[in-house]
Amino acid sequence: SEHLDLLTPLAGSRLVGALVEKLPSFRGSMPLEDPNFLLVQRCGEAWEDFLCKVFLHFQGSKLIELKRLIDAAGGGRDLRHCVYSVITSEVRRAAVLKHFSEEAEKLQDFPLHILSDIDQTVFIGTFGAGGPKFPVGPVPGALPLFRALGARVTFLSARPPIWEGQTRRLLDDIGIAEAVVLPGSLKAVAQVLFAPEQAKQAMAERKTEVFGQFATLHPEAQFIFFGDSGEGDIDFAEEFMAASRASSRTSGHPPRAALIHDVSRADGIMPKSNATSRSELRMRGIHVFDTYAGAALELFMLGLLDAEGLRSAAHGDLEEFGEINVVDFASSEVFETRRMELLRDIREVNSAIRAAELRKRSDSKASSSGANAYPSSQEAPPASMASPAASAAKPQEQKELGPDLLGQQ
Repeated sequence: SEHLDLLTPLAGSRLVGALVEKLPSFRGSMPLEDPNFLLVQRCGEAWEDFLCKVFLHFQGSKLIELKRLIDAAGGGRDLRHCVYSVITSEVRRAAVLKHFSEEAEKLQDFPLHILSDIDQTVFIGTFGAGGPKFPVGPVPGALPLFRALGARVTFLSARPPIWEGQTRRLLDDIGIAEAVVLPGSLKAVAQVLFAPEQAKQAMAERKTEVFGQFATLHPEAQFIFFGDSGEGDIDFAEEFMAASRASSRTSGHPPRAALIHDVSRADGIMPKSNATSRSELRMRGIHVFDTYAGAALELFMLGLLDAEGLRSAAHGDLEEFGEINVVDFASSEVFETRRMELLRDIREVNSAIRAAELRKRSDSKASSSGANAYPSSQEAPPASMASPAASAAKPQEQKELGPDLLGQQ
């Protein structure tokens, strides 16, 4: 351990990985009557102690990087598994978690960390509840917003652990190679078949339990939660935001944000949440959205996304929506409903960007060169949102849909 000063976060993560692989071989590998039992147990204790010393050695940004690299290992070898399963001594685990907390308190900035559900939130498939709002595939705009936020991504899913391999292949396919997956439970999934309301509650409780552990591992993080209104995510968001309010009062930690992608009813047209329920949730810090352009606007208003990030996320939503064939929607009415929702939210995004531009100009005495100005009403992101009759429009024709035209819809 005297050579720990030579370790970089990358080398430290590899050492932790080797110890995580090695330690289980010292536990339950031989009967009590074996003459070597005590020796093997002592060796296991020594290796576990060394594992904890590796964590205690790193500080500040290097500790954050070490944790990120360990989380990137995936496959049951992430930080949560390491601290809550491999480290069996409660005393040692408490020392590691205390170190994480103390190092977080020294930081001036709290890095954003995206916590997201998968099904009906970033991907439409056979899992999850809700009507045919979009065709099977990625929800348009989700990944562009995640990229605009520039934060680490952790998926908090209702999917059971036995589906982790399938889940990771799905994430790889949609372009997310490095992310932690915090799984649900098989019991909760099975309950959906015969007790859906109990299953919804069980899923929320499981997510709260798993996230509770995860949050202790990353006390420096400012979490943004993305879920959906289908199964349990609103219940989880209630607990998530209540904990945020308590933490902000006692420790000064910046508040979290919770955003809920509203699924549709069985017809694929009507949203599940009405205006009254959305308003009530908003008062508790939970923002329900129809499109990811709308979600980006919410984060912009909360100060968690700048104007350029807002523009980039909205542009990405427009592009991804435009890549979906109209015939893939459940009906032309479903397509038209989604198109109008996106047009409405893009109109609001453009208004917010123009207002930000005006504030910026009024606050600045120097004349603007135009290089960093926000786009004018004639320079909005292209909108790939032709109506069913014009769904075969070429890209250059789609560029005509700017803010001025949106105002005429």
